[in-house]
Amino acid sequence: MGILGGMNARQMLDYSDQSRIALRDVLRDQPDVFDMPIQTISDQKSIRLLVAHIAGAEERWIVGRIGGGVIAKSFEERAPVAVDAVFHDWEAIRARTHALVSSLDTAGLGGMIPVKLPAVGYEGKMTIEGILFQVFNHQTYHLGQISMALQQFGVDPPYFDYVALQKRD
Repeated sequence: MGILGGMNARQMLDYSDQSRIALRDVLRDQPDVFDMPIQTISDQKSIRLLVAHIAGAEERWIVGRIGGGVIAKSFEERAPVAVDAVFHDWEAIRARTHALVSSLDTAGLGGMIPVKLPAVGYEGKMTIEGILFQVFNHQTYHLGQISMALQQFGVDPPYFDYVALQKRD
């Protein structure tokens, strides 16, 4: 059994999509908070920059590392300013993730990809399943930061718990 155990990559992708849509909807209703400065020690000092970072990281993992593609300019650098435009571009990145997940069986998820991340001191190989786990977990990590920022701005954040957002049969 892989990293995701009984939960498969498609379930995680569906949950990740639902989280992204819930966030987009809240930000559409409160566009004034999208680019407001937030207090953090990270480089992403607004919700817009955090969202661009989440999408950019996904693009680097899926298109760059797994797909072997070249990304000339990071999404963080080329991200638009408006809520709908950022989420539209993220949807294009997410479409690549959907295509990847749809194309893989259990053996494909076990494929090994060389990974070098000097910023965190990691060099080695990861399974595609492990990379997908990283992508989804990374999004969830930053959604927590965004939730806190929204609360500080007096905005109710989406309820990101899996039980609230899972697709029901």
